[in-house]
Amino acid sequence: SFCTVTIEVPDGFEKGIIFIGLFRTLIPNHMPISGLATKNLIGNKLKNIPNGDYYLLSCAIDRSNNILSYFNLNNSLRGKEDGKLSFPKCSGNSYTIKLREAIPEDPPILVNVGKLLISRLKNTI
Repeated sequence: SFCTVTIEVPDGFEKGIIFIGLFRTLIPNHMPISGLATKNLIGNKLKNIPNGDYYLLSCAIDRSNNILSYFNLNNSLRGKEDGKLSFPKCSGNSYTIKLREAIPEDPPILVNVGKLLISRLKNTI
């Protein structure tokens, strides 16, 4: 199973790193079932999705010369697809996530983004 994700960002976003993932819960406290770190706004394909129900979540970090800013997700843009996605029923579908500034009601992002970045680098080498 797979799905394709388009990301919309607010004006002024300095194209940094965008994280997209399917998670078992609305609180991303585990590695995504399927996920990626990208700079692309369109054509982001999540692949090899096992059967099940998942939440599609995304966050983005502005481009920065300070590497530590990529590990501080408090100021990241956030967005999600409303409701759970059920695979394989949703396989082949396209989704658009509109990212926004974080608000106090947002759950914390607890996933290890360093691992996601390293995983992405391994796949491009």
